Amino acid sequence: SFVKMAFVQRRKLLKKNLAGWVNGISDGNKILIDKIAEFGLKETARAEELSPAQFVELYEHLDRSREQKSKI
Repeated sequence: SFVKMAFVQRRKLLKKNLAGWVNGISDGNKILIDKIAEFGLKETARAEELSPAQFVELYEHLDRSREQKSKI
């Protein structure tokens, strides 16, 4: 699951833990970093820094990006 992947390795950056998940999205890493920045967090944010609501928002945002790519 998305959240499990975000926490797979403690003390790792969120963008590294989710790299495999965003790999299927065009510009996935940039989209992830931009969304983290929208939350007021640095690109070096760790999973534990996001609130549950932010996880939901991040997942939905990335999932929409993934769906858009699959339609192309």
